[in-house]
Amino acid sequence: MQIKIKIPMPLVRTADRVTDWLNVSLYQRGRIDIRIVDILTAIGGVICVGWYAYTGGWLGALQGALAYVFCCMVGLWFLR
Repeated sequence: MQIKIKIPMPLVRTADRVTDWLNVSLYQRGRIDIRIVDILTAIGGVICVGWYAYTGGWLGALQGALAYVFCCMVGLWFLR
């Protein structure tokens, strides 16, 4: 049994545009491909670890980094 949810077309088109924009390749050399989404993910990680380091010291930074990596892994798992 499948659940059918109607999604408005403007929302679908907007999501497609954002996805197309995020997957633009900024640097490509051999097997290395750096996209906009990779840069934004790295910036988010630096902000997360920086905040946890500011509020909890080096142990907080370690916990924040592990939590961020875990959330990224779960997000990638849901995409696959």
